[in-house]
Order: sequence, then C-alpha cells, then structure tokens
Amino acid sequence: MGNDDNINNSSSGFNNTNNKILADSTVIKAMDLALDRQDIVNQVLSGYGTVIKTPVSDTILKDENSDKYAKTSTEEANTILDKAGWTIGTDGVRAKGGTKTVTQTKKVGKKTVTQQVKVNTGAVTRLSFSLTTGDTPELAQASELIKRQLELIGAEVTIKVYSTGELNSKIRARDYEALFFG
Repeated sequence: MGNDDNINNSSSGFNNTNNKILADSTVIKAMDLALDRQDIVNQVLSGYGTVIKTPVSDTILKDENSDKYAKTSTEEANTILDKAGWTIGTDGVRAKGGTKTVTQTKKVGKKTVTQQVKVNTGAVTRLSFSLTTGDTPELAQASELIKRQLELIGAEVTIKVYSTGELNSKIRARDYEALFFG
C-alpha cells in the first residue's frame, strides 16, 4: 500500500452522541475551515497524497465541490465561533454558556438608563473533544497536526491512540467522539 493509498483510505467521523459540541454545525464548519488538509499531506506524506474530504476519492466519484475544500481560513473560523457565542477563556480554550455580563438600555420615564446585568446563558460547554486514532506513525503525526491546527481556533483536542484490534472494537461500539483512521 503506497502513501497515496493511505490518505485516500483515511477517514474521519464524529459521534455527536458522545459529545454534543460535535452536533453544532457552527463548530463543524469552523473546524472544517481551520483544517489545512494539504499541509497535513505535505508534512505526513511528503506531498505524496491526495486531499479528500469524503470517504470516496475523486478518482472514483467526482465531487463537484472539491475546489472549496482547499479553502482554509483560521481567521474566518474564529469569526464564525465568535459570532456563535464561543468565547476564548484565559486558558485559550473556547467555551459557551455560563453567566455573562451584558449592557442593557431601557427607558425610565423620559430618561434612558444603561446598566450592566448578569445573564445566565445555560451550562458552560467547553470546545473540547477527543480524537481517536490508530497507532501507525502516519495517523499519529496527522492527528498531532489536526490538534495543533484546531488549537488555533480555541479547540481543546485530546488524542487517544489504539492498536488496530482495539480501534476496530472502538469503531464497532461507536466508542469515540471524533475518529481519524485509515
């Protein structure tokens, strides 16, 4: 199996049952923009691979949208998360929810009064998840690059590495949050 085959047969997936942030389309879109797939191919496979976004390679089934997959923008990803209320904490990890102080303006008689009010926006949810992968050097290196790229948008990624047999068991049981394998 050549290096091209490794990338073409690599796959990833999210299990939003095990981690609800992975059901948030805003988070998924931001992560999609933040990942520089070509950089991963270049660093892990010395450029000898093909960037794909779906489990089926363009050589088998042409994806009309494949050009848009080349777009990477950490800045745009951060803007999307900011607008969706994911704020960066002092530890560099984004979170959503909790008690926030907002400025409220209201009319009292003929006067306009501005005041600071504490608002509870629900439980605090951190932009944090685990990435499950296999114990091959290519998957380990690619997973580290994915982690570093997602940290640039305030995500906390914990990598969990398993042998082939253990990984197959995890996949069958859907015992993962995010999965990267090949």
